[in-house]
Amino acid sequence: MIGSLERKYVFLTPAKTGATGWRSWLAEHCNGIQINNAHSWQVPIEYRQCTPYLSVRNPYDRCISLWWYSCADPAREKKCHLYGCSFVKYMHRLMWFRDHPDEGHAVPFAYMSLAQYGDRVEKQMGKQPNAIHLESWEADVASFGLATEQETTGYRAKNTSTTRPPVSPYKFLSGLEEELVWQYCQEDFHRFGYARLPREMGGLRRW
Repeated sequence: MIGSLERKYVFLTPAKTGATGWRSWLAEHCNGIQINNAHSWQVPIEYRQCTPYLSVRNPYDRCISLWWYSCADPAREKKCHLYGCSFVKYMHRLMWFRDHPDEGHAVPFAYMSLAQYGDRVEKQMGKQPNAIHLESWEADVASFGLATEQETTGYRAKNTSTTRPPVSPYKFLSGLEEELVWQYCQEDFHRFGYARLPREMGGLRRW
């Protein structure tokens, strides 16, 4: 989470929605500082009168990026107990946490759908956050008055994250896997305007 009391905004960055780049870009152009955990949905009281924003990403890309980071990235083989878990098993894990948010544990930030983030922010601030789509972030940022068009240059170069699959995710999305993504976060598709089908079949996507 990044914010500025001077600029009166709070910017939520769920896991695998460009938090690395947003932190750098907002610090440079919007007086942004990191507040709370990078992926937290818990807005500090002093920021609850600010305008909320939520970074969102094509659900297919995000789910596969979450899986790759936890289960398949060779650089994390010795760092994550989920390493080697299949995409299907991982999606079932995501859905279990989504459906059992109050059974004696805090839902890990990574397991929340984007819609869950938005709903939790609304409970704290009384309004849904404005969505900033990674696929059209320059236009979204400009439309909300966060920055000028000139200030939006260079964001992708600043995103130094290396935890992403080396190939297009759609080369290994089977019908079952696609259906699991849909079951897990279909509200993300509806609320944030993403097409269900992958890019090659007409959907939005940008890695």
